[in-house]
Amino acid sequence: MYNSVNNSYNQFQNYYYPAQLFAMKEQEKKDIKFVGRVAGICILAYVAAQFVFFIPFYIPSLAKLYDESTLLQNALNIVFSILSLLLPFLIGGLFLKKRTGVDIAPLEKPSNNIAALFIIFAGLFVCMLGDFVTTWIGDFFARFGVEFTSPDMEVSKSLLDRIVYTVSVAFVAPLCEEIAIRGVVMQPLRKYGDLFAIIISSAVFGVLHGNLVQAPFAFIAGMAMGYAACVTGTLWTGMIIHFLNNFYACIMVFASEDMQPDAFARFYNLTLYSICIVGALCVIGYVFIGNRGRLYRSQTVSGTGAKTGAFFLTVPMIIALVIMFVITSLYVEIH
Repeated sequence: MYNSVNNSYNQFQNYYYPAQLFAMKEQEKKDIKFVGRVAGICILAYVAAQFVFFIPFYIPSLAKLYDESTLLQNALNIVFSILSLLLPFLIGGLFLKKRTGVDIAPLEKPSNNIAALFIIFAGLFVCMLGDFVTTWIGDFFARFGVEFTSPDMEVSKSLLDRIVYTVSVAFVAPLCEEIAIRGVVMQPLRKYGDLFAIIISSAVFGVLHGNLVQAPFAFIAGMAMGYAACVTGTLWTGMIIHFLNNFYACIMVFASEDMQPDAFARFYNLTLYSICIVGALCVIGYVFIGNRGRLYRSQTVSGTGAKTGAFFLTVPMIIALVIMFVITSLYVEIH
């Protein structure tokens, strides 16, 4: 575990000469830049893979087959998540592990099972709050004629189609995204403070979604998943939160297709309020649990701004951010 002692910069001044402090700062920035560089390359690989993966579907006959089959779309999305997201980040993670020695995918049992149970439902509650915030942001900009859109995954009433859709959204996506973001990106950064690692990885998670319908929610939900992973010592808790959130979304998609609008509204409100009540109670319960995990602070001589700049201001990451900004802009409509 990372050192929980929180020494301020002034305390470091008592022990080190200015030249030593400067050298330590430069080493910290160098190490963080390496993580940012690898993360940027992984994002670029993810974007490139999207283009390469769908080249065959520019052929008219295949494009027609793809457009007319939601089952094919959802099945390919499973393959796409593994090959374009998980694979590049795992390769990048191996380089990071070799350089830092940090386990990029801690999948042990939670350090406290009871605390993990409480934090899972508390994390799902935070996801619901993130949904509210995202909706409010969208409504706010809509007043000024700016509408945020996002790519949609379609699903039919076929049982097989719905099973494949659920596997893609609720199982494969959480597995790939948690290993990529809370694993490969967040774990090496924990050396410089858990809170710093959680915020940076959540920002990358939001950017990776490529649209402003999902990005704010992804950032907020990512904070909950990152916190859960840090305090329980395993990615499983974040994965379960992610799974429950996405599975709930699947149920809502199916219900909206099968139920009358009034009945669906009642069902939606009932389930949403139930989740929020249980989640709020779990937040309270978690506060009073003994021996619960805590975020660790590190002995770093660099400030938060310097560490953030070191991560994002590398050539691969800057290029990745520019590309993701362009992609995101395609899903913004101005009326």
